[in-house]
Amino acid sequence: MYSYIKGTLEEILQDSVTVECGGIGYSIFASSSFTSSARQGDEVKLYLYQVVREDEISLYGFSSNEEKSMFVRLLTVSGIGPKSALAMLNTIGARNIAVAIVTGDAKSLTKAAGVGMKTAQRLILELRGSIENEDFLPGAQTVQTAQDSNVAQEAVTAIMALGFTRAEAVKSIGTVEPSESVEDIIRRVLVSMGSGKG
Repeated sequence: MYSYIKGTLEEILQDSVTVECGGIGYSIFASSSFTSSARQGDEVKLYLYQVVREDEISLYGFSSNEEKSMFVRLLTVSGIGPKSALAMLNTIGARNIAVAIVTGDAKSLTKAAGVGMKTAQRLILELRGSIENEDFLPGAQTVQTAQDSNVAQEAVTAIMALGFTRAEAVKSIGTVEPSESVEDIIRRVLVSMGSGKG
């Protein structure tokens, strides 16, 4: 099993890259967080996951261990293959997937191609416990705070009423101070989101 690869980025294709290491060119399906910032000729490091099937051996590469960890977790859910898992990471992002799962926001998960409501609900059911026990988010405690605090819950509901998803609302509220009112939280969130309201 490969852990990571360091080498020269020789080629960037639509959904994969070629990294030369030790005189060998490795073809790797790469996440968009990597391909969007990498440039041909760069010295790069990719965290790898190897998929072995009867008719195929493939490498998937990620810019961080966080992305790789989420990718591996997604693969444990029935109906999610490596291409679907990579598409979810590319469309939603590892941290937003974590927030959506923890908060039960199935709608946000369906933004990824090939992920319907039933699959999204299965993701939440099967992964919520393990995601809550890992720090996929710098503000992971915020999610728990939002679930436990009445003020936070009211703020999330109000922000959702303004057109934001539950995942976006929970992620945006930051660490809720006990002294903050719902109105103060909403005002701060709207400013941070650049809506110009409030």
